[in-house]
Amino acid sequence: MTIPNPFRLLVALVVAGYARVAGYQILAEEEVVDERQAICDPCPFRDGEQCGVCSCFIEAKTRMNTERCPKRKWSRVWVRSSTV
Repeated sequence: MTIPNPFRLLVALVVAGYARVAGYQILAEEEVVDERQAICDPCPFRDGEQCGVCSCFIEAKTRMNTERCPKRKWSRVWVRSSTV
């Protein structure tokens, strides 16, 4: 297991914080999570439960709308929250 990059984690928190304040959903819909995980599962950069490029945990990363693949295989999803 590789320890995730602290700078990368900070960037993820800042982007998620911005998204929340701006009224966007943080958590992805189940269909988006399934699509992302289907892309990550056979990825040659996958290292067990982590991304071998950014060292993030794939399960957590694919569940957040504010995250994107470092190899640009999938991107962020900006969806307005209905609870704002």
